[in-house]
Amino acid sequence: MPGRGLFVWLVVMVCLGAVTGFRDLNSSGKRYFRPNVCESDKHGMDAKIVCYCTTPGNKTADCWVNVHDLYEYDQTWSGFEINSDIRHLILTMAPNGQLNYLPMRALQYLHNLRSFSMSSANIPVIKAHTFSFLSQLDTISLINNQIVTLENYAFADLSRLRSLNMSFNQITFLDRNVFHKCRNLEVLYLTANNISSILDGAFSNLEKLDILKLDYNFISMITVDTFRGLDNLSTLGLIANYITMLEDNTFDNLRNLISLDLRQNAIQSISPRAFNGLTKLQYLNLEQNELKMLDSFIVQGLPNLLYLNLAKNLLTTFLLDEQSSLYSRFQKENTLFYINDNNLVCDCRLNWVFSLYGSTKSPIFKEALNSLQCELIKHDRTDFVYILRINLAELPCEYYASTTESFMQEYDRPRYTLRNHYYHSGSTMNVAQLFLLILTLPLVLH
Repeated sequence: MPGRGLFVWLVVMVCLGAVTGFRDLNSSGKRYFRPNVCESDKHGMDAKIVCYCTTPGNKTADCWVNVHDLYEYDQTWSGFEINSDIRHLILTMAPNGQLNYLPMRALQYLHNLRSFSMSSANIPVIKAHTFSFLSQLDTISLINNQIVTLENYAFADLSRLRSLNMSFNQITFLDRNVFHKCRNLEVLYLTANNISSILDGAFSNLEKLDILKLDYNFISMITVDTFRGLDNLSTLGLIANYITMLEDNTFDNLRNLISLDLRQNAIQSISPRAFNGLTKLQYLNLEQNELKMLDSFIVQGLPNLLYLNLAKNLLTTFLLDEQSSLYSRFQKENTLFYINDNNLVCDCRLNWVFSLYGSTKSPIFKEALNSLQCELIKHDRTDFVYILRINLAELPCEYYASTTESFMQEYDRPRYTLRNHYYHSGSTMNVAQLFLLILTLPLVLH
């Protein structure tokens, strides 16, 4: 009968509507429509989560958590099920919102997610294999989430992950397998945490890592094994840590490193072979440390160095041989060298400043040399003067007579190679200097 068939058809359609239009029944028997987080903005601040979604295809959901009591298994999270085509999810805490967990109830529906960003939450721990089921992820940003602990394998098996940012958290320790099998990771930001300890080989799985930022942490010691496995790293940031010394071969594994930033540490000594292996290094920043003595031969083995910053240390002098390749590089237009705001003493070890000022092709470097000051000790009086305002022939050489031996003993260098630093070939030697040379000549030839 036609009427009966129509009735059956209507019953079927009603049942399908119940399945697709409603989620389930609660204890009171009331029905709830299946939520859609991409329509939550229609409810304004009354919604627990407000999401603004872009058009389909490369769908982005920019979501704000509005409440403090959004529990891990709240039905609101199931509103992502109908939006499983989301490729980019941004989750931010509104002024009145807070989460103390990662929303795994929502993430379980987003198997095609490419990027996930979450900020300003309170998540103390990232557990092992948290994101492993999201195999398409290429970007994770977890900035300012109060993270303290990264369990072993926290970011394991993310073969497509290329960028990971965990800056402004409270991470204290990096274990060996946190980034297990993240072989395509290229950028890792760990800026402004509480990291004081990095287990040897913690980065050994990151064979394609290009940029590593560890600025503003509490790292006091780094060794050759700290950066083991980072064969392709080009940029390393260690600004504002507590590093006190650099040992031999510390960076020997970083054969492709171009930029090394060690500003605002407490470095007091650098071993003669600390920068061994950095044949591609172009940028070296040691500004605002506690270096009292540094000879140019320590950075002489950096054939591509274009930028060297030694400003705001405690250096009393800097020896630069005019016959060295480093001196030649500082003459080029694209090089910069800063040594201002130190405790430089005005004596003839700084003769190179005059010659380099006249020969460099870099206007910025020339200006830096022009503003360079030193401490002039004359007749028991000390004045801070601009080096280039002094007559070259008047630069005293008496000061270093007692320090020459300490330089040679510390760096174990032949004595005769230092003489070029003290007596510039173009300067006029006064009687006192000639007398001093005669007295010290037997020592030099000894």
